[in-house]
Amino acid sequence: MSPPDDHVMVPGPASLLVHRHDEKLNRMRNALVRGELRQTDDGWLLVPGKVLEPMGSGRASDAVRVLRRTQRATDRYLHRRGLTRPPVEWDRFRALAESTRRPGTADEDRP
Repeated sequence: MSPPDDHVMVPGPASLLVHRHDEKLNRMRNALVRGELRQTDDGWLLVPGKVLEPMGSGRASDAVRVLRRTQRATDRYLHRRGLTRPPVEWDRFRALAESTRRPGTADEDRP
């Protein structure tokens, strides 16, 4: 691994999120590699210990399953800490999305 010069690396537990997709950004698959970050004579090395594929095969049903599992985990996290789910500020998300659209992009062609 070659980290940026301005980034401080520390040996120990580490993870790396990797993904792939086709030229249209469809059929995305991702995996999380967990392991140990070690410094060697040649630089930094991530020694894998476990690979997790959270999105499965890339099918929509896999994505829905992951989202439901994540929502349950979030609910447990908030419950254990006595917290309520923060409201989503959808108007801010929509404004951000609108501000990133440029003439000639695929977004303009959508109904």
